[in-house]
Amino acid sequence: MPCGKRDLGVRCVVNAIEDRHTAVTVHDLSKTYPGVVGRMPVLRSLSFDVASGGWTTLIGPSGCGKTTLLRIVAGLIPADEGTVRIDGASAPRAGSVSYLPQHDTLLPWRTALDNAVLAWEISGRPTAEAHAAARSLFERFGLAGFEAHYPLQLSGGMRQRVAVIRSFLVDRSILLLDEPLGALDPLTRTSMQDWLYGVWSEMRKTIVLVTHDVEEALMLSDEIHVLGPRPASIRKTIRIPDERPRQRTSPSYYDGREQLLRLLFGDLP
Repeated sequence: MPCGKRDLGVRCVVNAIEDRHTAVTVHDLSKTYPGVVGRMPVLRSLSFDVASGGWTTLIGPSGCGKTTLLRIVAGLIPADEGTVRIDGASAPRAGSVSYLPQHDTLLPWRTALDNAVLAWEISGRPTAEAHAAARSLFERFGLAGFEAHYPLQLSGGMRQRVAVIRSFLVDRSILLLDEPLGALDPLTRTSMQDWLYGVWSEMRKTIVLVTHDVEEALMLSDEIHVLGPRPASIRKTIRIPDERPRQRTSPSYYDGREQLLRLLFGDLP
């Protein structure tokens, strides 16, 4: 789809980013679920690539299949048709993908710190090393002093922050994040967006993010895939200019926000 005159502050892309290794390839993916009458299509012929070390965001209406798509990429559920390749392999390789679901999945009998280091413990890494790494992130996430608290003693936003810490502690090259900041209040969410950008810029993990927050997508992404209603396919892909860090007060930011809102509400340029 060619760029139109109203593609302000962003430029369209149709093909994969050139000259960069492709970490994730989704090709012609389709998925249906059992419905009240027959099968309910959720995804239809969906294709995209994610460059290694890049940040790709999926945004679209509620219930359009974004979470289903992430779970297929993570290898948790099968697709009906199509393929997913992770670093060229036809299935996610152990140690290559970390998936953070919408809800935190913290274990209620473990403290916040012990929940954060669970994957390190399972992998056999030294507990003291894991605790030291986790404590530094607790400080940066505004959770210092809550390491010994149990999940029931934490707010929903604090629980989600512990879950995000756990995902970043796991040594994975690809992170699949499903609304990781959705439970946070607006001020904390803005701060955590800046923190996530800082971590990504240092570590250059490959990130696939699902969000309903247009501003979050614009601030963090290299490219944004706008999905249509169920059964979801990509209505349009836009690429954000490379300038970083981005300013929430810049004209290009407001222009990009306007374009995304038009796409989401059906006013295609």
